Amino acid sequence: MRIVITGASGVVGTLLRKHYTKEREKSDGSTNYTIVAICHPNDLTSYKGGPALYLDLAKCSPSEIARAFDGAEAVIHLSALSSALTPWEDVVNNNIALDQKVFQACILAKVRRIVYASSNHINHIVTMKPPPTPASSWDPNNHDPRFTPPGGISLHDPISPDSYYAVGKAFGEALGRHYSARYGLEVVCLRIGWIREDDDPTTVSADKTEYIRAIYLSHEDCVGVFDCALRVPLPLSDVSLRVVHGCPGPGGKAAPFLVAYAVSHNRRGIFDTRTGNKALGFAPRSDSERFFLKKSNL
Repeated sequence: MRIVITGASGVVGTLLRKHYTKEREKSDGSTNYTIVAICHPNDLTSYKGGPALYLDLAKCSPSEIARAFDGAEAVIHLSALSSALTPWEDVVNNNIALDQKVFQACILAKVRRIVYASSNHINHIVTMKPPPTPASSWDPNNHDPRFTPPGGISLHDPISPDSYYAVGKAFGEALGRHYSARYGLEVVCLRIGWIREDDDPTTVSADKTEYIRAIYLSHEDCVGVFDCALRVPLPLSDVSLRVVHGCPGPGGKAAPFLVAYAVSHNRRGIFDTRTGNKALGFAPRSDSERFFLKKSNL
């Protein structure tokens, strides 16, 4: 399988590149992975992941991006300005416009599947602490899991973006539904939790501790959920799951679309991950609380 990873120099991209490189090296021939890493030119001196294409995708046309996707069976689209504090103009130019180019490039290059990196921020305004005054001091990272609705936040709930960044990710999911229904592109959107470069949730600042306890995603589970996203058969055969994940295509036929939360099995979790994990066939193994318990016992 030839896989293109955009934003390959980030934490998630680095994990996935290393994982699929190892899979290729130990492969018995039944699965032959070829990874094409796309990095921003600014990462030319810092990226240590081996051969890569250095492209400023935001300045490329869909046809130019399609040439980089040539021969790929799947694209993992991670490239974005990922701060929840990103200004609107930058979200539009570097995230929203880029997402459309990448989806269109998948069609031009005849890519079968795209795994789109969405975000936990897409459903977080309900967990925000009381709105500050003045409004200019709004901090989209200022969450308190105690405000979570009973039963948690599920895929049935309306989206509640907490920032312009999250609005951009909501657009990306909607774009995925469109390309899935109109063109038959297989689309998996993962609402990614909080993944740390050091894989340790206890190293965040004290005011963010409760937040990461709820939405932590370990390195192991990150690799696991993306692996499931690449492999799950679409459209889903389970009709009951299509209520959440299905996307109507022409003539009412189910389109190959799926959205799920990508978080570990955290005891203090705020997302109802049952339907998403079932649809993906994903069984997360990590729990943020184990790190905090271990630290308290030192």
